[in-house]
Amino acid sequence: MKRSLNRASPLHLLIVPGFLFLVLSFLLSRVSAQTPELNLGEGVNGVPPVAAAPGPSGDVPSPVPARPARWFQSNAGGMALRETSTRFAALSSEYALLIDYALPRDLPPALSAYYRNQYYIEVHVLYRRGAESRRQWIFRDERGTARLVSVLNEPKDEPVEAAPPPDENSGGDDPSPQTAPTGRAPWGFIELYNENYRITEERAFADDGTETVIEYAYRGGLLIRAEGRREAVVEGTETAVKTFTDDYRYNRSSSLRVVERLYHEDAEAVPIRLEFPNRVLDMAAEDDFITERLAMDFEFFGETEMKSGYRMMFTTDERGRILTQTLLDDKDEAVWRIENTWSGNRLVSALKTEGDELRLIEFEYDSGGDRIIERNMRNGVLERLVRAEGGMDVEELYMEGEVILRALWEDGRKISETRIRRDSRRDLQRGLRG
Repeated sequence: MKRSLNRASPLHLLIVPGFLFLVLSFLLSRVSAQTPELNLGEGVNGVPPVAAAPGPSGDVPSPVPARPARWFQSNAGGMALRETSTRFAALSSEYALLIDYALPRDLPPALSAYYRNQYYIEVHVLYRRGAESRRQWIFRDERGTARLVSVLNEPKDEPVEAAPPPDENSGGDDPSPQTAPTGRAPWGFIELYNENYRITEERAFADDGTETVIEYAYRGGLLIRAEGRREAVVEGTETAVKTFTDDYRYNRSSSLRVVERLYHEDAEAVPIRLEFPNRVLDMAAEDDFITERLAMDFEFFGETEMKSGYRMMFTTDERGRILTQTLLDDKDEAVWRIENTWSGNRLVSALKTEGDELRLIEFEYDSGGDRIIERNMRNGVLERLVRAEGGMDVEELYMEGEVILRALWEDGRKISETRIRRDSRRDLQRGLRG
């Protein structure tokens, strides 16, 4: 009987799979030997950070999620408001947000040193009217916890004067536009977080190469200290100047009660702000803290001068409302003190005492909780009144109890100003009485 040519023998059926198994095992062993291990115990808290070892392709292994890029309609703050089915639908809005993933080789040089094997890299790209506006980098660990958040603006090369065109007989093409590095450093920020998503370090970069660094220390999950410094490279030498130290104190219920800032260098013309220093509200994990538009400058309180050895003290109540803010000199004597009065979650007055001078700011609110009136008084005499009217703010300045200037503001812009002559006002009043 003739054996069919297209039918394999039993022996052949055993040999071929065995050979393929041996080849596959050899290849897998080679790949395993060349692939670095994931160091799951490392984090971003090392100082200085050390870059992970690259693999054979030049990339550090990264557990990139198997997810497609996603597009959202957004706003100026870069929030993912509404997901769209296509990029064109998102880009049709004024602001669009792309959430994508990247490999370590795509990182800016300033971020590469912070990368660890167990992280994957998330990229948020904000577009405005179709053009990229901001790019945010996020490192997440295997649990999805953000361990680094950064926005860096790399300086673009500047055009330089082109060389003269070649001679007609040279046969050369016209020279292409030439560019040269600007010499400026990238500017932006880097924030590092621990495994509990508590910030441990933040760096802010200025385009002149100066860095401001704040490091945060915790005990038992509570923020206990923050230290700030300024770093720069001067004539090739790295310098670091300590600028301040913040200490945080809690009661027995672990509620933050006192924040004390010690200044290590002089500073002139510092605006007085009714707020905690740095990001203490975030760092202290006090979800019920009352911020209520305190992060604003009150020009009526003027500016202050900080000197090395000065301290700023903040006290709060059980609801996290800032009760007092006191500036102490290097002899522990009060330079000035601000006392806040609250009605529920609304600040109704702030009184600043500096020597014999009293400056008072009062606020009134409508039924919806919106601030509609602000009064500024010095030693009991009204100097300024701002009231909300029909979407605009009307500002009036007073002298000896009479209005001398009235201005209209819309969206933070002054749209009109009227100066009122005091003599004409008195003449008008006398005429009405007569």
